[in-house]
Amino acid sequence: MLAGYDHPHFGRWAAVTTRAHGAGRVTCVGTVPGRGLARALTGWLASVPVSGWRDLPVSVTAATGTSPDGRRVHVVHN
Repeated sequence: MLAGYDHPHFGRWAAVTTRAHGAGRVTCVGTVPGRGLARALTGWLASVPVSGWRDLPVSVTAATGTSPDGRRVHVVHN
């Protein structure tokens, strides 16, 4: 368990869990993370950034992915 709930009912379950599987890892997030938890999770999941989107203002989010035809797609939102 990586994170739990501070709640009398939901505290019985994990909010974030992880487990090694084969050559990789499966991580389940059972909540909508706030900014702090999201940053902590992404820092743990991908400790070495794979894009140039670093040190952005707190109001800016950026994501990089791959389109079905293999092109890199960058989404930057302010």
